[in-house]
Amino acid sequence: MHNISHLRDRLLDAAISSCHPLLREWVPPERLRENLGQEIGTDLRRHTEPDFAQACHDALAIPGREPDDYRQRCLELDGEVIIADIAFLGGDVSRPFVNVTHRTLPIDDATVRQVVCDRVAQEFACFRPQRVSVPQASHLPYQFVDCEQDMRLLAAPLAVIRATDIEVDRLHIRQATDLSWYDTYALEYEEMRRARPNVRDVAHPESRESLQELLDLDGVFEVMIDDEWAGIYAVRPTMYAGMDGLLVHEILLAAAARGQGLGPAIHVLHARRSTRPDSECVMGTIGAVNGASLRAAKHAGRVDLGGNYWVDIPVT
Repeated sequence: MHNISHLRDRLLDAAISSCHPLLREWVPPERLRENLGQEIGTDLRRHTEPDFAQACHDALAIPGREPDDYRQRCLELDGEVIIADIAFLGGDVSRPFVNVTHRTLPIDDATVRQVVCDRVAQEFACFRPQRVSVPQASHLPYQFVDCEQDMRLLAAPLAVIRATDIEVDRLHIRQATDLSWYDTYALEYEEMRRARPNVRDVAHPESRESLQELLDLDGVFEVMIDDEWAGIYAVRPTMYAGMDGLLVHEILLAAAARGQGLGPAIHVLHARRSTRPDSECVMGTIGAVNGASLRAAKHAGRVDLGGNYWVDIPVT
């Protein structure tokens, strides 16, 4: 199990066999295997590189915890493999949870689910985790029906979004050339979080530094309605979850522009403006509690490929 190359291949085979059928349709088989293998390999480096655990300890220090406590775990369960690490919701050390990142073991019912969660929770018991986050593709029969959903992965090829029939007359987007609007953006974001407290755990403003990085990649756009600033849209060209394309980092409409069904139009306008090939995807995660953003993404043509579920750990 400790042979990283063999471990990667086992996890990759499991990921390919359980991934959503649309993912196999959108991404050529060889490319899908290459992309997923790269992601799994990157994640597994946390298992062997002590610098990762040290960095986590330094950033999220808890009295009595050592760097090795933060180390990613590679666990065996009846001959199957589970990769998990400790995480903290919103970076708050009072809200620890265990994040299951990869596994070879299919979860087909509540019994298997609980066995997996008990095993990983025990491994990180020193943090007293409150929940376990477990991924599951949306096409699989077992969907954790009695558990709260966390983040959902929504994606679609650019060809699909470009062909979506949506009214965009009042709206246009322009390439951002600076961040002179950042303070307005930050204020609008906080107003949105006040108006919709249910999304506070899943919706966080981008930092000035992260938006500057995206700006340098020509990935930030100002949303204009009737020639007035009305929000931003930010993407990064990359590979994510096996797909090549544009990862959505931010889509925010100002308060005056929300509730008018304009979110899908932003997707469509940008897709039509982009020079990326039709076969590439627009993808990103959205919190399951963020109903408005989920509806906008789906209306633009993006499909829910799966996501993570919260499994509570019984208090003992």
